[in-house]
Amino acid sequence: MNETKKKNTIVYFDIDGTLLDSSRDLPLSDATIDAIGRLKENGIIVAINTGRGYGFIPPEVMALECDAYIAGCGTYITYHGETVL
Repeated sequence: MNETKKKNTIVYFDIDGTLLDSSRDLPLSDATIDAIGRLKENGIIVAINTGRGYGFIPPEVMALECDAYIAGCGTYITYHGETVL
């Protein structure tokens, strides 16, 4: 993948039913953790986009240290630890 493409690539993940399945008490899988790590290593921006309020993002999802968090249906946004909105 060329540098220009990497800088402009972002992947968004929802929490409920995508990263976690709390209805069946399924945790974040090791394969998912590894895949997200590889995306970041390859310069791809990784974002969590959730309807949950920021304070309700589970610790295991926060531990992924994603580049951006869009929470509360877009009412709270952070990028590289800085609050944008």
